[in-house]
Amino acid sequence: MTMTAPISPSSERIGLPRISSRSFWIPAAFLTLLFAFFLVAILVLNQGVFSYSIDDPYIHLALAENIAQGNYGVNTGELCAPSSSIIWPFMLVPFVMLGVDHLVPLFINFIASLGVIAFLGGLMALLEKEEGGRGGRHLSWLLVLFLVPALNLAGLAFTGMEQSLQVLLAVALTCGLIVEVREGRAPWWLIAAIIVGPLVRYENTALSALAVVFLLFRGHIRWALISGAAVGAALLGFSLFLHSLGLGFFPASVQAKSYLVGESGGGLWGLVQSAILSLLGNILGVRLVAVFAVAICFFVVVLVSSRRSRPEKGLALFGAAMILIQLSMGRFGGFGRYEIYALAAAVVLLLYLYRGQVFRLVSQGSAFRLGICLLVVVSLLFPYYVFTTASTPLASNNIYEQQYQMHRFVQEHYQGDVAINDLGWVSYRNDRYVLDLFGLACRESLKLRTAGGTGQWMNRLAKEKGVKLAMIYDIWFPAVPKEWVPLGKLYLGKKRISPTGKMVSFYAIDKSVVPAATGRLRDFKKTLPEGVRFVFSQTAKNAHDSRGK
Repeated sequence: MTMTAPISPSSERIGLPRISSRSFWIPAAFLTLLFAFFLVAILVLNQGVFSYSIDDPYIHLALAENIAQGNYGVNTGELCAPSSSIIWPFMLVPFVMLGVDHLVPLFINFIASLGVIAFLGGLMALLEKEEGGRGGRHLSWLLVLFLVPALNLAGLAFTGMEQSLQVLLAVALTCGLIVEVREGRAPWWLIAAIIVGPLVRYENTALSALAVVFLLFRGHIRWALISGAAVGAALLGFSLFLHSLGLGFFPASVQAKSYLVGESGGGLWGLVQSAILSLLGNILGVRLVAVFAVAICFFVVVLVSSRRSRPEKGLALFGAAMILIQLSMGRFGGFGRYEIYALAAAVVLLLYLYRGQVFRLVSQGSAFRLGICLLVVVSLLFPYYVFTTASTPLASNNIYEQQYQMHRFVQEHYQGDVAINDLGWVSYRNDRYVLDLFGLACRESLKLRTAGGTGQWMNRLAKEKGVKLAMIYDIWFPAVPKEWVPLGKLYLGKKRISPTGKMVSFYAIDKSVVPAATGRLRDFKKTLPEGVRFVFSQTAKNAHDSRGK
């Protein structure tokens, strides 16, 4: 590649031109209206209670509550690392201390989503200027607007997780590389995205590493070394922090869900085997891979083209490598959030690399015809994300009908320690002990669960912690200890969208609590939202009958 002189990112203006009014404000207005509609729909469905569309954000909120009290964990006096992000829980701590933490993730995600639109709109304005308008100046906003559902920007924000910020940083990084290719300089926000990205989400480490290599080959040796060293120091520092607490070198969520860390078995050969199996598994079993396959084909076309410049081929190589890393080491799904950062970065690169074709498309015909064309493309390539966006209110209602009701039962009726497998809502704003059988908040649970066995480990851990009641998905724990007494099942009132199961099973771990727990469950049942059912087991019915006599 052509070598260029390094330019300080702190002293230069932002390379992308100012966004045009339509390429930003129309998609931004659309996103805002979508947010408002979702918020109102959720509050109506949930009888005035706001809930995120998955349970995981409440893990971060619960962790932030404890960090504010000087404890890194979700149970007072017990250390654990359940968060999938290094800095996200710490970002929430000031708002926890102010007592306004619940809606803060949504607000941050809304701002991050607007940031993504700003970068996309800025890129479109830059390409419009390069292409001389071609009559497409008034239609590029339509392309950005359709990217809102295609990239699940609204639905992603309502998960309450850090992925909206992750996508913003991934898009900023790729736009920064485009500026470098065009102008020979590394803008300050490219360096910031390289450094901050891995701290928001571990997967962005791959993007940062590839970007550092890109900068090295482009001659920005100083900033490549500085940003690479900063990323390495931050990741190593956090790993040493966890290790000093006796929690290993990675958060439990990374160990539980990452193919690279959690399933490699250790060693170089284990990592290679894990990557190969993950690649094959994703290609053969994940419907989302189709859009990645299309993207990598477009990148390969650029790589083999004799008419493309070396810098452009460098961008194509960056995109292809990013997708291969996601396929071989990353996860897919998670209600449209695990792989979306890579997809967003790929879309940005492809819009630039195929800018001529893109603007021939947007400069021909009417907005109506272009809209129909984009609708077909989005429907064919991004149906999963469109569905995820559209089903966000119902998914939030699922969490309200299931995890929030479990939280209410523990707080308002049972008022005791419990064992669970969904850590979020039950542990958030709850001072009682919560035993996490999945393992995000309990390393021993993670180790024993993944080892398989009879399930007696669950009974042993519960006895050790003094926990006498459990609320779990049977499909996750087929070998429930024979000593546990089934009390009943909590059923969703509407179609299942985001929870793992449509029903949660309640068990008395200690037989002595069966009569009292049954009585409290009967009181709890009377307060359930319309459509939500709690069906008692025969054992619980007999206990209630004998107690009445």
